[in-house]
Amino acid sequence: MAQPATGTTLSAGGFLDIHKPFVERGGAQAVLIRDNRGSATNMSPFDSDGVTVAWSPFAQNGQVRDDLFIRRRVSGLYEYVDAANDGWWHIGVQTEDGGAEREPDTSSDDLMVLQSKFPIDSETTEKKYSVKFAALATGDPLIHRLESELPLCDSAGDPLVPLPGEPDYFSGPTVDLEATAEYQIGLLYARRTSGGYVYRFEGYPACKLDAQASKKRTKTDPDTAELTYKVLPDPYFMIPDPLAGASLVPGYFGVWFGGPGWDAQYSDGSELVPCRGGVGRWRPSW
Repeated sequence: MAQPATGTTLSAGGFLDIHKPFVERGGAQAVLIRDNRGSATNMSPFDSDGVTVAWSPFAQNGQVRDDLFIRRRVSGLYEYVDAANDGWWHIGVQTEDGGAEREPDTSSDDLMVLQSKFPIDSETTEKKYSVKFAALATGDPLIHRLESELPLCDSAGDPLVPLPGEPDYFSGPTVDLEATAEYQIGLLYARRTSGGYVYRFEGYPACKLDAQASKKRTKTDPDTAELTYKVLPDPYFMIPDPLAGASLVPGYFGVWFGGPGWDAQYSDGSELVPCRGGVGRWRPSW
């Protein structure tokens, strides 16, 4: 673009714009986990047309789905859900400062030459991502199976986790485990705004246990199960190509937004035209 003859002020130019709903802190949060059972637990957000919703943590009205969990507490006791559900388990309570930690890790190799102290090129050689959370409900059979890297359901999706209170309960890891379990992790965040709740759901379609922290119970501090999972590519997880519109490409993980506070931010788009970047993306009409 050509250089304009006159400029503008910071305020009129939008340099001082503040939008509180974009700031994400505090609020309620929950950690969800389930087995990765291949195509049966495909988390791809859209069908092959790139438009029709294939899976979402939200109902059509933007609220959180009520059929996510395979186990619910009824009258103070946990029961398996009889109705059709999405097979997720709720990790339960976490310490006040024990919110899920998401850590990207990137390594690169710089090309150095004799003629400069600065690299003339840099190539990314490794990318990793991990999710860590600290579960406080270490008396839950669900946590016991996660610590032992055991599947939560059988191949048909029926639960293998004993219900709390079952007689003669026992749990423990095996000496020769042929294959460690692979899971899917969901992180749900809810923050209240002037327009209502904004829900953020982070979905990680393929994860394996990478590390466990030590435990120490004291008079005042409870045991905690701090588990770190390495995020892996899932061959079934397909997302819209951010550079080529609605065509689908392999994805790594994803973030969904919903809720009345999210819907309240939407413009009718009267001054915008569709962008080639993909479904739901817009650009100014210049």
